[in-house]
Amino acid sequence: MSDKRIHSGRWTKLAKEILIRDNYECGSAGCERTATSVDHIKPSSKYPELFWDEDNLIAMCGYHNSSKQDKEVNDLRLTWFSSDWFTEDYIKEQMQ
Repeated sequence: MSDKRIHSGRWTKLAKEILIRDNYECGSAGCERTATSVDHIKPSSKYPELFWDEDNLIAMCGYHNSSKQDKEVNDLRLTWFSSDWFTEDYIKEQMQ
C-alpha cells in the first residue's frame, strides 16, 4: 500500500531539495544515470518517524529505485542490485 505522504506537496518540495543536494546523482555505487527519484534509506514502512528526515533520504535513478531488494541488518536496510548498493565503508559508518 502506497504512503499517501508521497503524493503531498511537502514531499514534492523535499524530494526536489534532496535531488539538488545530491546533485541529481544516483546513490547506487557506480551508477551514472541521472537521479529522478528519492528513496528512504531506512524504509518508511518500518520507520515512519524517519519519513521526513533528510538524513534518511537519498537520490536515486528510476531503475535502481524500482529494482532494489532489501535486507535488514541491525536496523539498517541494506539494498543491492546487480552490483553493491552501499560500499562497505558506508555500511560500517551507518552502523556506528
